[in-house]
Amino acid sequence: MIGIACVWNFLSSNQDHIWYALSGLGAFGTLFVAFYALNTWRKEKEYDLVIENLAICNVAVQFIAALRYPASSTGEIKKEYQEEIDKQAIDDKRRKSAAEALFIYQSRRDRQQEIFENILKLREKNWAVYGEKHDFYLFFNTVVEFDNDIRMAHIRYYHAILDREDYPDDVFKAIMKETRPIMYSKLSDDDIITKELTGWVEKLKKYRKKQ
Repeated sequence: MIGIACVWNFLSSNQDHIWYALSGLGAFGTLFVAFYALNTWRKEKEYDLVIENLAICNVAVQFIAALRYPASSTGEIKKEYQEEIDKQAIDDKRRKSAAEALFIYQSRRDRQQEIFENILKLREKNWAVYGEKHDFYLFFNTVVEFDNDIRMAHIRYYHAILDREDYPDDVFKAIMKETRPIMYSKLSDDDIITKELTGWVEKLKKYRKKQ
């Protein structure tokens, strides 16, 4: 009985300290649960981003392939662009062909603008989550750079044809040699842009994993 009384007296005289200790333990438990929940949420979000990346990577490759597809038809040209060509009334067949090539490209690009915007968003998401040296960021950044290279190649080609008399033969031939392999795919195994993007897709397969 004396032992129980001593314990009771101790608890009674130190109840404030005990409650503080219990409160501290409760707070620590709450903090632990919150940290665990936050960590789980982060992992789930990162997993979702991986899935989104992998789902879009093939779409991104097809985006570039569609821009560079060599078989072209003036039927691809959007109405407003065709009206611009008709307004110019170009007599020279080569100049008209160059203008049509430029507007076929632009028409293809316009139709896929939503895909390109998704690629841009994913590039920025990956930069924010992983940084600029991660494979996912590097892949989507490569796609964006190829898109720009294709556009600039079409513009260079068009202006070289348009202003042919202003270019010496060697310079003109160099522009043709540089721009056409960028503008159009070879549909063969030695196409540089296709090979690089295919290599990226294979590299990104290592990120497939179960949740």
